[in-house]
Amino acid sequence: MEEKTKIEVLLGKVLPKIAEQKRARKKQMAASQRFNLFFSMGIQTKEVPFCRLLQDLLSPRGTHGLGAIFLTSFNKVVLGGLMADSELDNAVVCREERTEQDRRIDLTIETDKRYIPIEVKIFAGDRTRQCMDYYQEKEKNRKKTRKPEPTVLYYLTPDGHPPSADSMGGLLVGTHIKTISFYTNMIAWIKDCLRKRRVKKSPYVKYTLLQFMDVIERWRALLENREIFDFIQGLDPDEQECAVMICKSINAARSGREQDFLSLVDTEINKIKEMKKIDIHVEDNNEHDSRYRYSDQGSGVYIVLKPNAKKIKLTIYCIKNDKVDDTSQNEDELDFGTEDLSETIFNPSRLDDYVNECVEKIKGYLP
Repeated sequence: MEEKTKIEVLLGKVLPKIAEQKRARKKQMAASQRFNLFFSMGIQTKEVPFCRLLQDLLSPRGTHGLGAIFLTSFNKVVLGGLMADSELDNAVVCREERTEQDRRIDLTIETDKRYIPIEVKIFAGDRTRQCMDYYQEKEKNRKKTRKPEPTVLYYLTPDGHPPSADSMGGLLVGTHIKTISFYTNMIAWIKDCLRKRRVKKSPYVKYTLLQFMDVIERWRALLENREIFDFIQGLDPDEQECAVMICKSINAARSGREQDFLSLVDTEINKIKEMKKIDIHVEDNNEHDSRYRYSDQGSGVYIVLKPNAKKIKLTIYCIKNDKVDDTSQNEDELDFGTEDLSETIFNPSRLDDYVNECVEKIKGYLP
């Protein structure tokens, strides 16, 4: 079969999947226009803040003041009624309990009958024997405190995938570990909570839950590339080879677009104001090659257009007496990721849009 025909066959199989994701992305883009406190604070994928929120919600003595209402719903919707009603009111929900190996269990629900450790993973990988250590720690505690029910560790991820074999260390999914998903189990739990009359009458709690659910739904877009990759893995070798060829072609074209983007911004900045260009090589937090730095004379602004492996970031600083004032860094940055620049390959007008967005941001800070 000719290469062109192979590629056409591959695209015929992949396009329906891509069309499905484009519909989801369109819905996602509409959602992204809504205000969300988690995104505003830059913690939308940080595990620690979400674990703190979950601990507070699940605790019968949480700051929400609604008793065991959230734990009762969690037990029914997520855990399938694992705990008896008599266990819930006096349950204790702990966060980051230390183990003998000096590791920290994200969440633990303790009742008079059992321990329920919960490991939360939001786009993060496992560590060696992580789940095994957590399970053994709580099972040992259970035997010491003579709780009658065996320990089951719950593994919470966006899509409900199991932990790695290296992390489980011989434990069995379904017996020692059960997987739960933010997308299905946790959204179902939040929706169940939102139907409660007492929650409806607590506006701060209600809108926190709505924002929590909004974050989870926005996570879906972050998994699109992985879903496509998993789909291609199931194709035959010839089709996989075509996918690699397409990927290489796209990467080459995207690299060209990156250079176009940098050159166009360079040209437009020099039209706005005469500025001194400084080419400096720096290494900071694994980011380097700051090819585009601009500074005016004396006080004013200091602009960094920094490309790295994943994105081009525009950061604007204030400058005083020819020295950058790091304390005045503007946190309202522009990031142009690989996905953005890929869109420009077959739609050059999008490149102009990104350049204009970048330049307009800079104009707003020029003296």
